[in-house]
Amino acid sequence: MYISFLAVNPIYGKEPDWLIKLKKLEVFKSTKTEIEKMFDHPEIIETYNSAEKEKNGWGEIIKYKTKDGMLKIEYSTGKCSETKSILGYDVEKDVAVELTFYPHKPIPFNDLGYDLKKFKYISVSDMWETYIFSNEELGVRIFIVDKRVENISFGFTDKSKKLYCKNTVK
Repeated sequence: MYISFLAVNPIYGKEPDWLIKLKKLEVFKSTKTEIEKMFDHPEIIETYNSAEKEKNGWGEIIKYKTKDGMLKIEYSTGKCSETKSILGYDVEKDVAVELTFYPHKPIPFNDLGYDLKKFKYISVSDMWETYIFSNEELGVRIFIVDKRVENISFGFTDKSKKLYCKNTVK
């Protein structure tokens, strides 16, 4: 799945760097090495490997500090046959299965170029003008506060459900 969308920063007339980089990534294909290189070897601020710390755990979450915000990525800890877990996805180790970007400077949601009419949304009842938009076909979730993107996530799609370990491990 390509993370593809158009965005224009109205102040500078061009896409923010973080958005250009995100557009080049493919969930279930891009590797840790490729992503870290693309984001200029960002500082790792936190890691959690559930495969090592939990019974039936799967996946390694790494939070990175970039010049434009925080990037949180869950990487595969190995194919289902290797991990023997019913959790996770049947993809090679160190492949990104979900990523979320939290920009330092939230951008107007219109700058993403998505037709939000094609997204389901919910209002966060205890937060004023806060919405979560999601499109399972694209694997995109957008957290919007006061018409500005606070974070954007890319992950599984309806098509990637076949990669769930519980669907592949017998």
